[in-house]
Amino acid sequence: MRKLEAMVSSPPDRENVVFEVWCGNQQVAEVSKEPGQDYEIELYAVPEDGA
Repeated sequence: MRKLEAMVSSPPDRENVVFEVWCGNQQVAEVSKEPGQDYEIELYAVPEDGA
């Protein structure tokens, strides 16, 4: 079983910070809230082999 890790980051292309979820060295999700917009949750596919 793989361990999920989370962090808050401040990407240069965003006005606010984002909450990232990682599985190993692959980002699997991101939660953001930009001004004037609703919360957005993005899910990213991770290859079966984890590469």
